[in-house]
Amino acid sequence: SGYLAGKLSKEGVASLAIDFRGMGSSLGKKEAVAFSEKEMGELRRDVQAALRYLSTVQGIDPSRMAILGTGLSSQFAALEADENPAVKALVLLSATMDEDSLAAISYRSDMPVLSIVGREDKGRFEAASQAFSRSKHFDSDFIVAQGHGTSMFSHTQGLEEKVVAWLLHNLKGIGWEREVTFQSEDGWQLRGRVRIPGE
Repeated sequence: SGYLAGKLSKEGVASLAIDFRGMGSSLGKKEAVAFSEKEMGELRRDVQAALRYLSTVQGIDPSRMAILGTGLSSQFAALEADENPAVKALVLLSATMDEDSLAAISYRSDMPVLSIVGREDKGRFEAASQAFSRSKHFDSDFIVAQGHGTSMFSHTQGLEEKVVAWLLHNLKGIGWEREVTFQSEDGWQLRGRVRIPGE
């Protein structure tokens, strides 16, 4: 979300806010409101493309990413997170979730979920609470705010700071991890994984 970009940047976390196909500056030949059900399902490819792009940017750790999904895009964020181990945290705003996306959250027991819903989102409380309750991670959390979608950031004092702090805890604290090979004194080649805590 553009609301978080400045604060995340100050903390050393890169961010990318995208207009999905058929929306905003990514309008193209067809507006999203005219998409068929099949075309709506293709929005997941936009999430995949964004993660691929970020993984090529110098200075970004491609093994430590988070996705923030709003409304319908929350489903595609959850589905992609299920299959992409680089996604280490998931933030959902005013989420609409189907059974497949809720099941995806259940499968990723290693990934925390922050579910945020506005008091005006009465129809979305169930999806938000289901997303939170399906997560098995200790650091998953649930926030009730004012407003709807990204407007919650301008209607709820301190919400940006809470989300940034949560992301920092769940991304920067992971540190770096990579496979290593080294030899013992008597010539055995050993393999392992070195993990360097975050700053």
